[in-house]
Amino acid sequence: TEFPDWGYYFIGPKDQSYKHPCLLFVHGGPHVLSVNYFDKVVVFFVQMDFNMVVVNYRGSLGYTNESLQSLPGNVGSSDVEDCFSALQQGLSCREWNCDTSRVAVLGGSHGGFLSLHLIGQYPDTFKACSVRNPVTNIGSMMAQSDIPDWALFECTTGVFQFDQLSDRISMTKLGKMSPPISHVRKVNTPTQIHLGVKDKRVPPSQGREYHRALKGIGKAETVLFEYPEDCHPLSSPKATASVFLESYQWFCKHLDINPL
Repeated sequence: TEFPDWGYYFIGPKDQSYKHPCLLFVHGGPHVLSVNYFDKVVVFFVQMDFNMVVVNYRGSLGYTNESLQSLPGNVGSSDVEDCFSALQQGLSCREWNCDTSRVAVLGGSHGGFLSLHLIGQYPDTFKACSVRNPVTNIGSMMAQSDIPDWALFECTTGVFQFDQLSDRISMTKLGKMSPPISHVRKVNTPTQIHLGVKDKRVPPSQGREYHRALKGIGKAETVLFEYPEDCHPLSSPKATASVFLESYQWFCKHLDINPL
């Protein structure tokens, strides 16, 4: 389904005569897009009997320039709303036999940021979550990331100055922004986190900070995997295989699925 400024698509097994668990898949970037050709993540989970909702929230490529420019300053808001709206459409679609009691979310980087926002803002919707190198607290990320300018611009539309503090208005906006960790006390969803130790884009301290918060609060089960030789994409064969298999097993455990 395409709108002027965002869109989504559903994909799943051909046999829709029985209820399937539903997986919301959220791309990173944020200014990239998911397209309807081969994607190993989508293929894997469809083969594992999931119905999938794949969303291109406002700010994704392929739509209008107004849509693209609307996201900076509104991350964690309009993009989260679009993801949840697409999921609701998928769950209510008559031709799509989704089990509304077995819903999970999966994403990496900005997709991880949105996944954690979703389980915090809609704590009764998701039964499991798996994220890769998620942005959890942009304020603490800026001093450690190799793209502090991205962090400031996406949150405030301000311009980062490498040789001085950014302007007071931008820093005030950044301080008022609600990152995923600000919703962590509401999280009930079992959450699995995968981190590349050599990641300079989204430092592993982001995922560790969120994992420690979940452990300390004690409401949601959480597990953390670290890959010492991997960076942001988690693209080594070992890390790729681990993320796929551990995520699938996590979903099976918490969505009451018998592994295939």
